[in-house]
Order: sequence, then structure tokens, then C-alpha cells
Amino acid sequence: MDALVMRLSDTATSQPPTSSAAPTPEQTTSSASSPAPTGSLAQTGADATGWLLAGAGVLIAAGGGALFAVRRRRNAVEDDQTTG
Repeated sequence: MDALVMRLSDTATSQPPTSSAAPTPEQTTSSASSPAPTGSLAQTGADATGWLLAGAGVLIAAGGGALFAVRRRRNAVEDDQTTG
């Protein structure tokens, strides 16, 4: 049993093996040395807001015009029926 304790204590104090393939701090690349990106960001289609608002305005105007025409027509038909 003393031999087992001796082996465990020997492994606890021993240094882990070092690997020569591990990069040293001088070998690692730094993000500060990479070039800054150039150009602009990708277009996402967010510049269509003006077209959407213009289209909505046209639709509202067309709906208002149709409503005006129907009411005028209805009033004209009612006037003809009361006078006729």
C-alpha cells in the first residue's frame, strides 16, 4: 500500500508534459494587425419606405375618389326618383 501512495504522490508533483507544437504568444496573430474592412454594408431593402408610403397614398386617394363618385351617383339617382 505504501508503494501505491508513493506513486500517487509522485504523479501529483510531476509537471505535465509540454508540447512543442503549441503556439507561443509571439506566434499567435492579433486582431489589431488585421486590415480594417472597406466598403459599405449590404443593402437590406429598407430604402423602399418612400415607395411604400407613396403607394399607400395613391391607394387612399383612389379609395376616396371611388367613395366620392358612388355617393354623388347615389344622390343623383335619389334626386331623379323624388322629382320624377
